[in-house]
Amino acid sequence: SRRRKRRQSDLREAKLGTDRPAAWLGLSFENKDAMRAALDAQRPPDSQSMEWMLSLGGAIGRHLARVRSVLHDSLTGLPGLAELHQMVGEFRSEALNGGPIFSLLMLSPLDFGSVNLELGQLRSDDLLNDIARTVRSSLRNTDFMARFGGAVFAILLPQASEDNAELVAARILGRA
Repeated sequence: SRRRKRRQSDLREAKLGTDRPAAWLGLSFENKDAMRAALDAQRPPDSQSMEWMLSLGGAIGRHLARVRSVLHDSLTGLPGLAELHQMVGEFRSEALNGGPIFSLLMLSPLDFGSVNLELGQLRSDDLLNDIARTVRSSLRNTDFMARFGGAVFAILLPQASEDNAELVAARILGRA
């Protein structure tokens, strides 16, 4: 039964390959041979392959920009929630497997909503950037700071006990 499903899947894949032109990163080719020829570095580039390489460079650049926008907060430049979740998972897994402990600090300026209403969106954004920059300067190179959302920041402190985390929090509050 498994073998039969696998064969059906292979047949569907083979049929798709013959019904539609080959594509890679959104670039279309007449067939798989044309795609292989475009990837072949042995022959000198002609105008068609140069156009293809420029298109490929643009496609890769657009893809990297999308990935960065998903992983990083556009306002502060800090890693975003997706990257924070990934890092917490990695740190937690290491700690559960006998690795070093870590601490997580959450920083949320009190009543930032009223600041936003009083100062306006642009000034509040500037203030968030100032907070992010000030807090980041208080951390070690090995610490990880991310924008959790809104005016909330998360700080992962590798190899930091609760006592160490309290000292870091006091240092941050003294600078902010």
